[in-house]
Amino acid sequence: VLSKTVSFIEAMGPAKTMNALGLTMSAAYITMCKVAFQFFECRAHPSAPATLVAYPDITCTGDDRTQIMWAGVTAVIMYPIAVLALMSFLVLIAPTQFSNSNDFRLATSFLLTRWQPTMWYF
Repeated sequence: VLSKTVSFIEAMGPAKTMNALGLTMSAAYITMCKVAFQFFECRAHPSAPATLVAYPDITCTGDDRTQIMWAGVTAVIMYPIAVLALMSFLVLIAPTQFSNSNDFRLATSFLLTRWQPTMWYF
């Protein structure tokens, strides 16, 4: 709406939106992985059964955890595995797509513009 009223503000197209989403997803990747794996982190206790680190009232071998195990497995598949597979796929096809599609270059610039061959030591 603002871009229609003010002439110098450019509307955000699909390629820029994908770039913004990709940058946000890559910035939050470590946190999402940590949350996804919390369901599998157990802490041993000297005189009690092991409990989940994030949820101390749930035992690692209890029925509460086994009933919702599918949620933990789904979270691991969706976040760490699927996001990494998507980013890897985009990096693999980038050499052929960069020269062919300006939209692809703009949509995936969050992956490659930070890395410069002259700055190999960082």
